[in-house]
Amino acid sequence: MSGITENEILQKISSGYSLPALSTVALRLIETASDEKSSLYDMSAIIEEDPALAIRLLKLANSPFFRISSEVSTIQEAVMRVGYNQLRLMALSISLRDTFPFSKYGSMDYEQFWKTSLYQALLARCVAQNIRTCNPDEAFVAGLISEIGLLILFDLFIKDKDMEIKLNLYPIRDLLTLEEQRYGTNHRKIGEAALRFWRLPEIIVECQRFYTDSNLDKLSPLASICEISRQCAAFICYDGLDWGSLYFKAEKEFNLKQEILSEIMVETFNTVESVAENMKIKISRESDIGFLAGKAKESLSEISRMIEVIPNKTLPSFQSLKGANCEPIVKGTLQAVAHEIRNPLTILGGFARRLEKILVPSSKEWDYVQQIIEESKRLETVLSSMTTGKL
Repeated sequence: MSGITENEILQKISSGYSLPALSTVALRLIETASDEKSSLYDMSAIIEEDPALAIRLLKLANSPFFRISSEVSTIQEAVMRVGYNQLRLMALSISLRDTFPFSKYGSMDYEQFWKTSLYQALLARCVAQNIRTCNPDEAFVAGLISEIGLLILFDLFIKDKDMEIKLNLYPIRDLLTLEEQRYGTNHRKIGEAALRFWRLPEIIVECQRFYTDSNLDKLSPLASICEISRQCAAFICYDGLDWGSLYFKAEKEFNLKQEILSEIMVETFNTVESVAENMKIKISRESDIGFLAGKAKESLSEISRMIEVIPNKTLPSFQSLKGANCEPIVKGTLQAVAHEIRNPLTILGGFARRLEKILVPSSKEWDYVQQIIEESKRLETVLSSMTTGKL
């Protein structure tokens, strides 16, 4: 598509040019769910025409994703549980997932793409459930397809061409800048045009316009949730962002308290494998928890080094400073150092203790978490001895 302007590219995509063909069943579900006269029977009849989709819907309805103990056995019951709007959006998401390859093709790692996207979707749904500013089902779909334009851009400009380009979704600003320089547009703009062609709700489409360098004050509640969930998903799937930075940004920019973010991360790990199976996305919770455990160990090692580099490996305690003829700045420095150490330590320990509750004792995941908990306890003890516990 060389020599064509960005506006021409986006206009072509807006009319369906080069977009993957969605399944007939998915399109009919979207139309039926949008019809006020449609019934539960209408939706069920369409789904029953596609046995594979019917099985996946039943699995989804009975998964921990919906947190309901009683099991459903019919499509009509599943439709009632999932809901019209959610079913329409999920059908579109599943159709999109099935349209693209399952493995790596050139510089595009489809497995990594869908893994990151599913984590973002689950995180977005959990965030929406906790802060209650938008519909959790819309948050799930917005998170899942937030980078769908990258797959379309790959097909348009890169696939089957003699070129190599790194397509890492984190940091996203670097990728978008590179795309603009090479192709005159970026995958978020392409995604916006594609989602509008597929008739997704405008509230989901507009999330394509916002990412890291956006003005946070202008974000809609759903776009804000997509952004924090994007960063959390990148933290789970890529190197780069560290524990302290992630939790600090979540609290400062999105007012998401540290303990709430830990609960959201744990809940995501609790449901990810069942949803991944339903959507045919390859995910190993054990490997991903192990990856995070490695990041945690690095952070704990850094905290340990911070303590060890203190002159003589000790600081005067707060108790020893009481009544002493010392400059106030000494006590202030001690307080600052201890706080700098304790804040990330609290984050790591808190997350590990929450995660421990959903794991099978003596599993590899459980062993990973035990190591973090034990090292956190040790460093907490060292820190307390430095400050006599009176921070």
